[in-house]
Amino acid sequence: MNYSAFYSGNAKAFLAARNLSFDDLDTVVRRQYDDAELTLITSSPVHGVANAASDIDLICITDAMQSSDAMASQVYHNGHHMEVVAFASDEVLAACHELTVQQGKLPIDMLRVYRQWDKKQRISRKYLERIIAGVATDGSVPYLEWQGTLGATWSIASFDAFRQSAGFALLALRCKETRAAAGYATNALLYLMNAMLSKSGWTVSNKKWTLLRWHQATDSLRIWSNVRLVDVIDSLWDSIYPSCTTGLTEQLAERLVELVDLAESHFGYEVDYARLRPALRATSNAPFLPGSVFTLRSDGRAALLPTVDISDALTTHPRDLRATTPDVARHLLIGARVGVIGFSLTDSTS
Repeated sequence: MNYSAFYSGNAKAFLAARNLSFDDLDTVVRRQYDDAELTLITSSPVHGVANAASDIDLICITDAMQSSDAMASQVYHNGHHMEVVAFASDEVLAACHELTVQQGKLPIDMLRVYRQWDKKQRISRKYLERIIAGVATDGSVPYLEWQGTLGATWSIASFDAFRQSAGFALLALRCKETRAAAGYATNALLYLMNAMLSKSGWTVSNKKWTLLRWHQATDSLRIWSNVRLVDVIDSLWDSIYPSCTTGLTEQLAERLVELVDLAESHFGYEVDYARLRPALRATSNAPFLPGSVFTLRSDGRAALLPTVDISDALTTHPRDLRATTPDVARHLLIGARVGVIGFSLTDSTS
């Protein structure tokens, strides 16, 4: 797919619908930053998902370094609400280089980088993905060359969230929380859609646009390499989404388990997740009332969990979680909800 033409075409169509031009955007930015090298229009307009209420998010690339605590400027131009934020060219290139460095590393290492990104990098994940897909006022997409590396890293995070949500769906079903199970399963499918989109190069973290982008990718853009997996996801979505009001069934649960196997194979993560076990994130725990244990994390999170014996052979694979007893399922689900039991790939070494 020609993403440069896609992003640029979307931006031009959006501006035309708003009776704006690229020159208007340059004018707004240069009022804020005299040393602007580039003006980028970003976010929903370039991805073709903007609506009449969408703001116009602009990013200015400058030569000079910007203050690390600089705030975005809120600007009104000809009745349009715009947000302008600036980053130095050097820090943008440094962030893009860091993405390149991560390529080829193990999924667990790339996932750690994603999770720690905002703490260690001057440009947050939110703004980096906007910059890379941003359209300049000459119609070019100047940072598009890093789209593949961005998508590779971001897709791992979405896949990890998919797998966790699928597991929670099976645990909730074992606890007879059928509507909660359907909610978790729906969430899992949205995360998998986002992982697939990012893996294909189209990276947008905001979940509110995931389903719309998924349908565009399937119906008109046709960016998929694994049509079978896409068909399975679509079929399961059509069944699981309505179950949010009626509750997840055992038949749908089995189809979800099968989807996890297909997705792991597609992404090549079977070995990485094969031995992942639910991990206790607590730093201390102590007996409380009969049949319960008080668990405390170093960050102050705490939970009162039922006391149960958990087999050392239990993994986080939904098939294993689906076979647990209701008592074990309740223990794991409560622990996950309060954050003292982890199901992420990064929990395998915690």
